[in-house]
Amino acid sequence: MEGPWAVCGDFNVTRFPSEKRNCNRRSRSMVEFSDFINDMNIIDLSLEGGVYTWFKGENQIISSIIDRILISEECDDSFRNVKQYLLQRLISDHVPVSLQCVLDSTLQTRALTEEESVKKTSLFKECEEHLKNEEIAWRKRSIALWLKEGDMNTSFFHKITNAHKRSHNIDQLVIQEEIIVEP
Repeated sequence: MEGPWAVCGDFNVTRFPSEKRNCNRRSRSMVEFSDFINDMNIIDLSLEGGVYTWFKGENQIISSIIDRILISEECDDSFRNVKQYLLQRLISDHVPVSLQCVLDSTLQTRALTEEESVKKTSLFKECEEHLKNEEIAWRKRSIALWLKEGDMNTSFFHKITNAHKRSHNIDQLVIQEEIIVEP
């Protein structure tokens, strides 16, 4: 991809033993994940606001950093002070991660200039448009898949209906002690 970009999500693997509670050796998957990041010239941002992004168990004995935001070098060059912050975990065993840059931190120290405000509005509109287009594309894909493969439950319901037909069938009638088997 050209231009600045970021990818985020649950990568289901850590990079270093320090990113996993009670881990003291670097596994093959950790090495491969780190090699991928290095080979692709992707920047793994430092995590601020906490230690781990995922917890398991009642006492949260198992915890690690498997959720992260990775950015391109162009993104790092285009925005100053890009960082990933942990937000408050509510229900999930994953902690939400937020990407923040100098545009957001500027608001903490001063008001935006008119030019910065226009640029911010433009970027938000562009982002909304991309999200809307992505949602439409996924909806079209799901409809196309449904049309192509059909409703997977259809054959099940046909079998149930046919079974009902068989069990609700009258094979014969007895009328005044005479047996009638013809329709």
